Amino acid sequence: MSSDSGAARQACFLFSRRFACFQAAAVIGSLFKIRVPGVSGSASVSALFVLIGIVDLSRPEALVIGTVSMLIQCTWRTQHRPKTVQVSFSVCTLLTAIYLSALVYDYRRPRTFELVSLAVLTLVYFFTNTFPVASIISLTDRNGSALS
Repeated sequence: MSSDSGAARQACFLFSRRFACFQAAAVIGSLFKIRVPGVSGSASVSALFVLIGIVDLSRPEALVIGTVSMLIQCTWRTQHRPKTVQVSFSVCTLLTAIYLSALVYDYRRPRTFELVSLAVLTLVYFFTNTFPVASIISLTDRNGSALS
């Protein structure tokens, strides 16, 4: 019994250390914002670590990584202080994208090639993360040009 519990504690320690490494990498990635010309927002390198987290970590761990990364991206060195509702929307949108992407990936992975599963994961993540944000931006565009 002691060898089993020792192995379980060691496995738990390794997984928590692994999670901490992923979290640290995602936080560093969140600090690097990529400005896209013609777009008022920014993209973050942390999306790569979130996708890898979906594949290699548990779903709750991937959700925590996404939450912390998005909070840092929304609040660290911004030109204008974001409203609480904007940060909440961004975090909730990302969490929904992570959860749905993980569900689809977990369903597809045993049924197809790994490369196909990764492509589906990336597409689902992109669309579930981008569509709600683009919809809100188009509805709240002050110029009205998005609705024309």
